[in-house]
Amino acid sequence: MKLNWLPIMTACLLTQSVMAETPTRPLTCPRVSAVSAALDNMELKQQNKDWYGKLTNASLGTPYQWAIYTMPVPADNKKTAARLIKKMVSTSVYYGGPENSEDIWGCVYFSNEIFITIAITPSQDWDSLPDFKRF
Repeated sequence: MKLNWLPIMTACLLTQSVMAETPTRPLTCPRVSAVSAALDNMELKQQNKDWYGKLTNASLGTPYQWAIYTMPVPADNKKTAARLIKKMVSTSVYYGGPENSEDIWGCVYFSNEIFITIAITPSQDWDSLPDFKRF
């Protein structure tokens, strides 16, 4: 019986290339305290009258590089937005994760069941809230 190796080798190569592109699953999510402490370095972005916080390339006490994104808060200015976001994140609780979505691992945190913060790895630099809504 003659064995055709081409389909077998093709399947092996495709499997290896797909596996090579998938980032390793983090064992744990960053602690809320690490996320909260990192917000001193966050960038605030404004969309209409809402502000959201983002920070990229932070280790957050883990061996991974994370990005943090917060849901928007309504605020009249950047200083008020920063204060509100820091308060909300500091009172957050871990909700779930790490979960995978399109080769990005995400962890979700809630505050008062309304305000959501995510930490993702590998770190991504998103410029809009539609990107954030993947999680």
